[in-house]
Amino acid sequence: MPLFHYFYLLFFPFLQAGVYILQLMDNYSVPYVAFCIAFCEVIAIAWVYGVDRHLENVRRMMGFMIWPRLYWKVMFMFVAPAIIAVILIIVLINFKPTKYNDYVFPPYADGIGK
Repeated sequence: MPLFHYFYLLFFPFLQAGVYILQLMDNYSVPYVAFCIAFCEVIAIAWVYGVDRHLENVRRMMGFMIWPRLYWKVMFMFVAPAIIAVILIIVLINFKPTKYNDYVFPPYADGIGK
């Protein structure tokens, strides 16, 4: 039964509205989700798992201690989450309704896409 559901989802691009569904997926699958996941990953590694433990794991994998250690601690704990959050905020501020050629999607389509 689950295979049928996957086939049904893969069948959408072949429908008459497939290009519109593809446009919605293209606009909303990467910008918002990718930045949210990246932000959560950096917070989880730096603050939950611990940046010291992570740097120790990197040392074991590489065979030497990365230098300067304080630089990487600051980057993982503060700079990287701040940059990702700023980029996410910029993407949210620059939101434009989805359109394909001359067709502008209705607001509910943008709501479903988010």
